[in-house]
Amino acid sequence: MSARPWGLYTGLALLLLLLSGVLWPGLWAPHDPLAQDWLRRLEPPSAQHWLGTDVLGRCVWSRVVWAARVSLGAALLAAALCLLALVWGLAAAVSAQSARWRWLDAVLMRSADVLLAFPTLVLALAVIGVLGPALLTPLLGPLAVLTSLETAGVILALASLSFLGLGAQPPTPEWGLMLSEARPFFQTAPHLLWGPGLALLLTALVFNLLGEGLRTQIDNRAVLRW
Repeated sequence: MSARPWGLYTGLALLLLLLSGVLWPGLWAPHDPLAQDWLRRLEPPSAQHWLGTDVLGRCVWSRVVWAARVSLGAALLAAALCLLALVWGLAAAVSAQSARWRWLDAVLMRSADVLLAFPTLVLALAVIGVLGPALLTPLLGPLAVLTSLETAGVILALASLSFLGLGAQPPTPEWGLMLSEARPFFQTAPHLLWGPGLALLLTALVFNLLGEGLRTQIDNRAVLRW
């Protein structure tokens, strides 16, 4: 009897927790993430402000919660675009097998040049080359794994862009932007780094647990079928 996939279960539980913050941030955030209180700026964590306040007196915890909607929403949109690129590549691979539809393969491949910047497309084409274009059902598992792992990478990439000032702009709460704003105070108010830093770490862990758990389940089923 195989061991229970605790990593997958843990990832799903944490994902539900993150999604609850995305869908109902008001239940988790006690304060307005944009409300400023200059009399309480740079306060340490307390019962009223669990992660303290930032340089403008805003509740860091509330900003971290609301930032989940921005960060995860953008990451899931990017992952959806990656899946669209995968479907595009799959259609091109299938049409290439028929002389009648080979013109469609040429059109799709020329149009897909813009999408080749996505690593997911390259990986998907490699999976198609191994499994064969007719094996559509076994392809769904690797696609789920690739999507979960790619989402974690997208979240970190978006946070990096915001940290450099190329992503979300103030006063929008976003994890990378919050880290950038906290950088000048890492010695005097290190609590400003805890919230967004741990949020990024937890989110990346969630999607990596999901990806690893799905991969393990797919490998186990493949061994059983063999």
